[in-house]
Amino acid sequence: MDFSPGTRILRENWKLVALTAVLAAVLAYGISYAFAPTYGATSRILVRARETRFLTGTGQDLKSQPGVVDSTLAKSLTQTSSALVKGRAVAEEVVKDLKLDTPKPVDTSILGRVRDALKTVRNYAVALGKYGMYREPASAFDAAVSEVEDNLAATPIKDSYLIEIKATADRPELAAAMADSAANALVRVSQERFKSDAVAYVQFLKGQVDSAQAAVDKVQQQIRAYKEQQKIVNVTEELRLSAGSTETINQMMRETLVDLESARAELASIADAISRVSATEQSSSTVSTGRSSTTTTNTSPNRLYQDLLARRTTAESKVAALEARQTALQQDLAQRSTLLPQQEAYLADLDRQLGAASDTFRVVRSSYDAATLNAAQGAEEVSVSDRASAPLYPEKPLRYLFAIVGAICGIAGGIGLAQLLQRRAATNAAKPDLERDALPLPRRLPMPAPQAAAEMPQAHSTATRQ
Repeated sequence: MDFSPGTRILRENWKLVALTAVLAAVLAYGISYAFAPTYGATSRILVRARETRFLTGTGQDLKSQPGVVDSTLAKSLTQTSSALVKGRAVAEEVVKDLKLDTPKPVDTSILGRVRDALKTVRNYAVALGKYGMYREPASAFDAAVSEVEDNLAATPIKDSYLIEIKATADRPELAAAMADSAANALVRVSQERFKSDAVAYVQFLKGQVDSAQAAVDKVQQQIRAYKEQQKIVNVTEELRLSAGSTETINQMMRETLVDLESARAELASIADAISRVSATEQSSSTVSTGRSSTTTTNTSPNRLYQDLLARRTTAESKVAALEARQTALQQDLAQRSTLLPQQEAYLADLDRQLGAASDTFRVVRSSYDAATLNAAQGAEEVSVSDRASAPLYPEKPLRYLFAIVGAICGIAGGIGLAQLLQRRAATNAAKPDLERDALPLPRRLPMPAPQAAAEMPQAHSTATRQ
């Protein structure tokens, strides 16, 4: 491609091109003030990876559970917290906290009206381009919530336990307030979730404690009633069980029952946790390039859900093994009890039931006390680590880009104008030549005869005068 005509025009009319470029850049820079500035402020949230009670259905730590990877829990927790920031619950708390649904003072200046008009045109254009229609929100509160959702972004910081919450607004103070309010709202959501799970688990254990206590009381009443019926006074003398293998089997039976109740409680806890965990997890990443951003969402199997399924299978196998062991011990005791007197065998069975019920009560009571203490301590998985500060300069619009684009347009316009002027000058210069060609040519005189050679100088001078 031959650029020599353009370079020649630019070289001959560089002053005109430079002047046009400067004027266009100044004009574009001034037009940038018609767009409302956008300020961005960020705050940071700290996720405590070793206190991941936020993801449990019992409100207790996952760090003591085998088969759970710490990094997987931290990643799941940061991604869950980041998704909550973009949710409606956090946006509603921000709107209520900052009272963003109240009418704003209207800027009646010419620049303010221009900015409002451009904003309205942009909203209409975006809605028509996406959905083919435009609708107003049902109320001012819904409009404020929708705007807050669009202006909030949460991004987990790679290789860390931090989440960066960014808020954008047309005022620097408002952007900082929105970022801090969103961070506080996320902390409150985490605490409320933990509190509800912990309270539900405490209530469940309270029911188990009451059931275990009722079982102990029932066996004690049976022992008391049988003693009164059989008139047994000295328990030590009356209930003398066979030594050796019988006592060993009774001890093994008590241990088996305790292990069986513990395994069943663990299985119930795992099943409750599985019902609260999703089978898949989503991760999103946002890449910002200038004035646009691209969000990529990936869906993958939830590592925590798979670990819980594996733990459930192990717990079910453990329960089945303990039940088989219990059956075998009961059969062995049944065979040995036939050798004992009827009173001794019956009281021995009641004593075994009382021991098992007492052990179960102690285990469940210990879990209940631990859950009660855990609920009283509160959740600390998510906490504010860094507050947002009001930015000094806006993020948008980038006024130098307006000036650069204006200068480029001015250079192109200047070259076009110079080319137009050259063409016009060439046209004007060609007009005199055309007019001269259109004039009649002078008449040529006949050549003089030889006999009039002496008169030629006089005739030549006469023709010249004419």
